Amino acid sequence: MKTHVPLVRCLGILLTIGGLLRAEPIKPTDYKAPIKVACVGDSITQGAGAAKGMSYPAQLQELLGDAWKVGNFGVGGRTLMRSGDFPYWNEAAFRQAQEFNPDVVVIMLGTNDTKPQNWVHKDQFEKDYRDLVKTFQELKSKPRIFLCRAVPVPEPGNFGINEAGIQEQIPIVDRLAQELKTGTIDMHAALADKFPLLPDRVHPNTEGAGVMAQTAFQVLTGMDPSKLVRPNGLFRSGAVLQRGVPLPIWGTAGDGMKISVQFGGQNVTTTASGGKWLVKLKPMPASSEPRLMKIASSTTITLDNILVGDVWLASGQSNMERQLGPRPGQQELIGWREAAAAADFPLIREYKVPLKFSATPAPDTAGRWAVCNPENAPNFSAVGFYFARDLQPKIKVPVGIIHSSWGGTVVEAWTSAEVLKEQGVNVGEFRNQNSPAGLYQGMIAPLLQFPIKGVIWYQGESNNNNARDYRSRFPAMIADWRKRWASPKLPFLFVQIAPHKDMKPELREAQFLTLEKSENTAMAVITDAGDANDIHPTHKEPVGVRLSLAAGALAYGEKIEWSGPLYKGMKVSGDRVGLTFTHIGKGLEAKGGDLKGFTIAGADGKFVPAGAVIQGSSVIVSSKEVPAPKAVRYGWENVPDVNLFNKDGLPASPFRTDVD
Repeated sequence: MKTHVPLVRCLGILLTIGGLLRAEPIKPTDYKAPIKVACVGDSITQGAGAAKGMSYPAQLQELLGDAWKVGNFGVGGRTLMRSGDFPYWNEAAFRQAQEFNPDVVVIMLGTNDTKPQNWVHKDQFEKDYRDLVKTFQELKSKPRIFLCRAVPVPEPGNFGINEAGIQEQIPIVDRLAQELKTGTIDMHAALADKFPLLPDRVHPNTEGAGVMAQTAFQVLTGMDPSKLVRPNGLFRSGAVLQRGVPLPIWGTAGDGMKISVQFGGQNVTTTASGGKWLVKLKPMPASSEPRLMKIASSTTITLDNILVGDVWLASGQSNMERQLGPRPGQQELIGWREAAAAADFPLIREYKVPLKFSATPAPDTAGRWAVCNPENAPNFSAVGFYFARDLQPKIKVPVGIIHSSWGGTVVEAWTSAEVLKEQGVNVGEFRNQNSPAGLYQGMIAPLLQFPIKGVIWYQGESNNNNARDYRSRFPAMIADWRKRWASPKLPFLFVQIAPHKDMKPELREAQFLTLEKSENTAMAVITDAGDANDIHPTHKEPVGVRLSLAAGALAYGEKIEWSGPLYKGMKVSGDRVGLTFTHIGKGLEAKGGDLKGFTIAGADGKFVPAGAVIQGSSVIVSSKEVPAPKAVRYGWENVPDVNLFNKDGLPASPFRTDVD
């Protein structure tokens, strides 16, 4: 995204809080464009804690626009003091920052100096900081220097970094700024009342980095960032927009500002009110041609590489969150290296919604669209990647995946407070990601105006112990989302949880029953793709492919078999039970030998292993131990050992005939 800030002289003086010096804004007319800004620092500057490409320097670049050039010279773990364990002085980034010939240098170092092994040398901090500033002041480019009060460190700190040391540094930084006639940027005050934006108590997350960028922007330009015309965070370069529907484009701006949006031969104007603006573009056909979107007011924002196609939301917990590439503490996914190496799919894009729970509906989200290529693919949701890779060649239009998931979360967190209260769920304090309605408000509400084609969902493991409640709460969430998106039949495709030693069959049953309660839904069964000892199975390709099959049928009208056999009914004939199924496709088959996984019981309710054979489109089940059968179960185990498929290669869902 490029913002074109007019090169006019910024008038006035910016007053900052906490006794900081008044700093004159940068006067663009004094410089040759682009004005070069070198951001010098440690891992906070580098972007640790924020999503890829969303460090504070990157977000500052978006605010400043292409009349400025922001360089990120942050290096993780580095100290300002030469006697620290990893001095910034020794880094190539320090030399590169000087060779950048900056017009402006923003320095935020000192956080790692607070570690006990470093702060024992604190008497050297002021001298080394003075030397660092003078090094930049003596450059041929004679840059303006801005010293940052470091971000706060919520107690008890982390990595040895602590707030006590930061508090000792602040008066030193202020004194040096006065002595050396530099500007100051108060990053500490900017985040002092926003500790949730520092989830590891050191590194700002994407939103926190955005606060830092806005703080720096205001000091450097003298302009209030809230008065800028800005599109919602979903509208960034590389986006995929939904075809065939009216398309809202919205954002923020100062009241009364006139805004025009140009895209795809349309030009729509509006006036901001209440700090917000919104226009609607007429429905557009799919387009694989990368095009520009221009959002013009007193400044012009240019978004490039925009496609029009189908957008799918990928949500749930850790098995949806799991990226294609390696993840610490988890096994590598089967075939991921080959898949990533071959991932040259410019018509597939992913937008990763940052993790956030909220007590109120979040108005925006700070993600970024990534094109599917060998570099980016390892960071895509693996299930989302395989889903899009299989779907896009069939529908022959661009596919966008909005990835909004969080590991270890319950369905109640993803449901609105209004619907939860109808379900008898208490919506109280928002303490963590599993607080009822917290993720709905933080990671779903910001998306609701953005049209989508459908949803893929992989969740349920964290509701394993309340499967009976899940029977009603999962369908309620589906209905909730459809209502919010104003799409009563929005395709909703979900994954039945995989076999695992701790995953109870009742949860799979609750998912199975959802198919009857919620129309235009599909369930991908993966009894053949689990791992008894790993809650994160490494077979993700069949999961995405089966979801894609369901999408082809439900969302695109393909005349294909898209599900494995689903139990329909039973009929008792003497000592045998005949079972019928839907989705038999080309016929039923026992994969790899005789049918297995069936049990049978009489009136006493004691289930015993049963023999089963396929007869046409039915399965006949019996046992000599049960002369008068009353019920049959299939795969009714935490780790079902089953092999009933249809001849289309899709496994049957576990079930029981005696649903209570």
